[in-house]
Amino acid sequence: MGNFVTVPSLNKHKKPVTPTDVNINTITKPEKNDRHIVHHNMPMDSESKLWVRVKKPYRRKPQTNKVCTTRYNIITFLPKNLFEQFHRIANIYFAILIGLNWVPALSAISRNCQWQDLSVGSIIRVNANDAVPADIILLSSSSKEDTCFLDTAAIDGETNLKQKTIPSCFLNIEYPETESFEIQCDLPNDDIYHFHGRLTLYPSLKIYSLDNANLLLRGCVLRITDYVDGIVIYAGNQTKIIKSSHHSASKRSLIEQFINRDVVASAIILTILCLVSAGFSVYWGQSFSNWQSVSFILDDPWDNVAAIFFTSALRFVILFQVMVPIALYVSLDIVRIIQMRAIASDKHLKYEHPISCRTFTINEDLGQIGYIFSDKTGTLTQNKLVFKSVSIGGIHYKDNNLELPVEDETVRYFLTALAVCNTVFIVNEHPELIDRIEFIPKYEADNADDLCLCQAAASLYGVRMMSKTAQKILVRYIDKSQNVVNVELELLCLLPFDSTRKRMSIIVRMNNQIFLFIKGAETSIWPHLNGFNNEVVKANTEQHIHMFAERGYRSLLVAYRQLTLTEFEEWYQCYTRAANLLEGREEAISETAVNIERNLILTGVTAVEDKLQDGVPESIESLRLAGIKIWLLTGDKQTISGAFHATTTTQTRQSASTFMCYYSSNKIEAEQELGRDTMLSIEELTTHTLTRMSEIIAAHLPHVCMIVTGDDLQTIFKYKAKEFIKIAADCESVMYCRVSATQKRELVTVAKQVFKSRILSIGDGANDVGMLREAHCGVAVFGREGSQAVAVGDFAVDRFECLRYLLLVHGAWCFSRTTELILYTFMHNAAYCAAALFDEHISADAALKNPELYQYTLKAKPYRIYHYWINFFDAVWQSACIFFIAYFAYLTNSEYDELSFGLSLICSMTITSLIHVLLQATRIGMLLGASVILSLLVFLGFTLIFDITCVTCLPAQSPYGVAYHVFKDPLFYLVTLLTCVCAMTPRYLIKCVYNSTVNPLIKYQKLQSTIIDTHF
Repeated sequence: MGNFVTVPSLNKHKKPVTPTDVNINTITKPEKNDRHIVHHNMPMDSESKLWVRVKKPYRRKPQTNKVCTTRYNIITFLPKNLFEQFHRIANIYFAILIGLNWVPALSAISRNCQWQDLSVGSIIRVNANDAVPADIILLSSSSKEDTCFLDTAAIDGETNLKQKTIPSCFLNIEYPETESFEIQCDLPNDDIYHFHGRLTLYPSLKIYSLDNANLLLRGCVLRITDYVDGIVIYAGNQTKIIKSSHHSASKRSLIEQFINRDVVASAIILTILCLVSAGFSVYWGQSFSNWQSVSFILDDPWDNVAAIFFTSALRFVILFQVMVPIALYVSLDIVRIIQMRAIASDKHLKYEHPISCRTFTINEDLGQIGYIFSDKTGTLTQNKLVFKSVSIGGIHYKDNNLELPVEDETVRYFLTALAVCNTVFIVNEHPELIDRIEFIPKYEADNADDLCLCQAAASLYGVRMMSKTAQKILVRYIDKSQNVVNVELELLCLLPFDSTRKRMSIIVRMNNQIFLFIKGAETSIWPHLNGFNNEVVKANTEQHIHMFAERGYRSLLVAYRQLTLTEFEEWYQCYTRAANLLEGREEAISETAVNIERNLILTGVTAVEDKLQDGVPESIESLRLAGIKIWLLTGDKQTISGAFHATTTTQTRQSASTFMCYYSSNKIEAEQELGRDTMLSIEELTTHTLTRMSEIIAAHLPHVCMIVTGDDLQTIFKYKAKEFIKIAADCESVMYCRVSATQKRELVTVAKQVFKSRILSIGDGANDVGMLREAHCGVAVFGREGSQAVAVGDFAVDRFECLRYLLLVHGAWCFSRTTELILYTFMHNAAYCAAALFDEHISADAALKNPELYQYTLKAKPYRIYHYWINFFDAVWQSACIFFIAYFAYLTNSEYDELSFGLSLICSMTITSLIHVLLQATRIGMLLGASVILSLLVFLGFTLIFDITCVTCLPAQSPYGVAYHVFKDPLFYLVTLLTCVCAMTPRYLIKCVYNSTVNPLIKYQKLQSTIIDTHF
């Protein structure tokens, strides 16, 4: 196959990557352009050489007295050992055999190339069940359909197989690797879902387009197909999977802003305290008339007073450094990690998969979610489509078991479109059964709608796609009499679905006639119908569309067009030019597709149902009662959205009580109020519409649901984005219809700028990735649309109803526990992990039965600015009690020296801190009680061990026997008891008054005896 080498870039500056030329037996200098180029069997015009010289100067080592008694050294080990081994004749024989096996022409063993040996331009063969070692362009396949099947679970987590096809230029070439060609493509990037390239064959100079259907990514596993051959296009760190494995931006919780605020306050207090203490220190030093006789005064207090003041202030900074708790962030991260593990192991959040936690820095934000931005399909619904009904030629066929008149032309074209206008491919598990009339192939597809409609056409109506290659499609028609007709369709062009056109079409040659079959959203096909469509059929079809939408069904219009050969050839030339572009290819193809997707003839409409997940209505109602507003972002039309809102509310309260406010209707009424003849700018009309909606919403509060379309949203974002978000915030819920992935992300971005509450986004598909990354908290759903959302989500759950337990229980617990840890750490600068891990300000049952309790953490009531100052002054009081009670008690006792006095203070401080933990806890469970007792025992054990073992640990005084002396004195216990009572009495009294008067949770005490707040 030839030798291939890659030209490295010699430019060390941070500039765009230089294209890579790959040739046989030579290296060419890369041209300076923005394309990645691969050559194969191309003539060479120039040569280049790269010389590398490494110099290592000889250094003479001095002779030492070192004696070496080993038999070998690092240099002589191998030759000496081989010499010894080859004394045995059998070893010489074995060595000869090994050498023969390393000769490629003689070796009977198949040698595989190592991944690291590959380079751009290498031709490789991948066998079945082997992983693809690099990003390669498919050249040939063992499959007669010129396709291959890939398992991409290692890349995107999707379990369904993906079909890849050979470029059209190699379909009739047996050995593509013998051809000379040049590939131009995108520079290495991280987009695993898009690829643009073009291939030029030499010497004919014909150009063919390459896309993602021809690209096999590194890490994919080849299935079903025996083998494929391909050319490496990206290798090593340039492969898409490596490029896409970058770290996502870290998210920070709102509580860290509160911590920064309190740290600044503590730093200010520390500065003031150090300056005042330094002033008193200077004043005290100058109070000694004979300062030379004072041992702790080293310098003249009257000499350079400013320097002494500055030095004293720095010393006090070191002494009072605990004012700013260094251990806070360490303790906080430890608690967060353990909280994350507790969430991940919760059985209430596990269905098919346990909850996945990808971050621990935003645990507290789960308790402060004010808005949820939710996708619909696959997130609130099961994404398991059920074919419900069809309308063909204006006739509604209610019963799916009813046999359709396949001989009718309209019905035949409608079912043919369902069978072939899709991304479905066939997995031939039993090819020997293909001739049987009852045989239905196994279909697979990336799109759930395509798969559902293709299966319905095959199983219900007898129009089956039996085989599909890159050039041919075999369709089998079975009529009422079980007569079989196989029709081969020549595939001329496939125009895939895109978010701009919102439709897909396929052009085929059938019975020597060229047809375009198309299906898509109502709004994307209806305007392109020609004027020869029967008006009665159109009216009936439109009525059926509204009927399906009212039932919550998803509908797609199906149409066709017959083309002449001249029309197709003229259009295909334009399409080829657009498909060969490297930049702006999707836009160009979309514009070209519009030119042929017109003058359509309507055939009918399909209806499929996507049922709600279990527990969705109850979860939505609980979240609303908790004060959380839910905004739905979907691609469905307005009517379906209205029906969906009714479905999610009828099980909890009457949907008739909710006022539906449509932006489009208000815009029309605003135009009528201002007069259609009045020359209004779009900005003025938008402003007037929003003003009108604001008045209407205010008159119908609180149960108002606003519905906005993607087209209207685009105009709003351009002129009055923030004003619109503020008006929408007054609604109970907002539903956005026909929105794109970009609009979802932009909506979250604008909402973050307006709302003070934290925003949670939840979705399951690739179009939800943007809003998951942009939101304060992104929750992905394990669904049927791959794992692209799961890969970027902060959390991943199986169902939407997991949010109820995740937010109302774990979110509230995490926020309450973390605030306890922060406030206690600022007060005592000691570990408070026990209460921060095990305390529950409310029980899980109470949180689920009374969602209103979530507003306690949603509004950050456990952590306000006055909490910091109350704890600060309480810490001052406790410190004063601990010090001065012991000081005056031991003032006249000569048996207490500095070490005895210090030990008494430490004991009082430790016991006071542990009592503080018990007083702060809502309920003292086994774990919390055990942790407090264990802390006390560890303290006493360490003190006693240190007392009997540390004889000369300290250079000035020995602590030996100090604890024994203090612990046998009854005065010590009296002082400790008095200190604890005096230090904790104010907090206990204020807490009793607070819990009995202003505690926001006290009204729920009758429902759950453990619901008692511990903060004030």
